[in-house]
Amino acid sequence: MHFAAFKTDAPLNHLARALDELARAGFSLGAVNVAAGSSSADVRIDFSGTGSVPAETYVARLEKMPGVFAISGSSSRDVEI
Repeated sequence: MHFAAFKTDAPLNHLARALDELARAGFSLGAVNVAAGSSSADVRIDFSGTGSVPAETYVARLEKMPGVFAISGSSSRDVEI
């Protein structure tokens, strides 16, 4: 299982784009979590499978989205929840 996490000022727009990228890359969606704050929202997408690109490439694509910041990604087994 992998994850991608980021902050955004437009969570609905960026979440939709991030999920489109996930589908294009051929990964399976595990879970989505969005926590809206007063000035930005935290978004986390858990995903699995073997995509057409490595998970790191998917995260790199998210980094290129204008308005998305504080991006991280990893194998979720490396992160304590």
